[in-house]
Amino acid sequence: MQLHHTKNRFATIGAKLVIVGNGEPYFIAGFREKTGFGGEIYTDPELHTYRALHLHRSMGSSFSVRTLRNAWRAFADGNRQSTIQGDPWQQGGVFVIVPGGEIVYSYASQYTGDHPPIDELVTAARGATEHRTVAALAKGGGH
Repeated sequence: MQLHHTKNRFATIGAKLVIVGNGEPYFIAGFREKTGFGGEIYTDPELHTYRALHLHRSMGSSFSVRTLRNAWRAFADGNRQSTIQGDPWQQGGVFVIVPGGEIVYSYASQYTGDHPPIDELVTAARGATEHRTVAALAKGGGH
């Protein structure tokens, strides 16, 4: 999923896009250069975050008919895999987290290229920002 291409959709609703990868820290600069993503990027080569969020990790989730189909689609869209940066068996996920740490939306990828629909994420993020606004107003912080 090329979330960095839709960053403005998140920004217009007051949501912040943060990326957590599993490669070594020195890969971040190359990722920024390749994608143009200027937001926050963190890395977790030891996979602590991935385990805490119960994200899938297996060779089978990285090699299947579905992953080949997704790889072909990505290639056709102009995306090119250059080198492996991080754990090739670790699947990712997408989470919407409100201030205070509550996860209000989660999507754990089952296989490489498995992503939630972007409109679903924007809707979840919009709901989270509206929840935050309502909570601020309820506490008297919305002046």
